[in-house]
Amino acid sequence: RGVRDELTDAYLWNSEENMDSAKLLLEAGKARVAVSVTYYSMYYAALAALYKVGIKCENHGGTIILLERLCGIDAAPLSKAKDERIEQQYYVSAPASETDAAMLIATAEEFNASLRAYMDGLTAKDVETMRMGFKELTGA
Repeated sequence: RGVRDELTDAYLWNSEENMDSAKLLLEAGKARVAVSVTYYSMYYAALAALYKVGIKCENHGGTIILLERLCGIDAAPLSKAKDERIEQQYYVSAPASETDAAMLIATAEEFNASLRAYMDGLTAKDVETMRMGFKELTGA
């Protein structure tokens, strides 16, 4: 196990911790904050998937693009969660309902599980192909 595996595991741990926190926040009636924390659970899982192939991206929009273009992952749930997080963090006109937050948590659990399955199925050839694709995409 190398540094890449350790960092991937750390991102996955952060993802799980945020998911647990989102559920607790929802139970406490804090749906608006639960939405934000749920997004971060998804974002950390996405970072783990990218790090698994040796790509570090600290830009939220960039992470979504890389998941789609390099990994072939439908990142629409992550993109939608990002929009909902922004709405809840920066605008107070439409607070999330408990139903909204619960639905997002369910979506996040599915999305995160799909990313874990994706990572578990990666081969060395897959990783090399994606790294070459990243170089082509970025011109590096």
